[in-house]
Amino acid sequence: MAKTINPKVTITEGKTIQTIWAGIPDFKMGTIGAEEFNAAYAATVALNETYDTKDFELTGIRERRDDKVRQLNGLVTRFRSGMRSTYGPDSSGI
Repeated sequence: MAKTINPKVTITEGKTIQTIWAGIPDFKMGTIGAEEFNAAYAATVALNETYDTKDFELTGIRERRDDKVRQLNGLVTRFRSGMRSTYGPDSSGI
């Protein structure tokens, strides 16, 4: 099973690693050096910022959708009640 990753924690930890790595620029993990790490960090931060912006935009859409869902649910309930009162509780529309 895949481990759940918290972007905010990972970015914070990445910033710490970036600071430490700046003090030992010759350190490498195989072919990965500070330059490659910094590029991966920058790409991650940029994507996280894009995600946060889109998430904020979607909040308004989600709220409007939920309002419409509540409105439609009320209409469905009223329709079923109308069918029940007009045709009885065994009608096929309920």
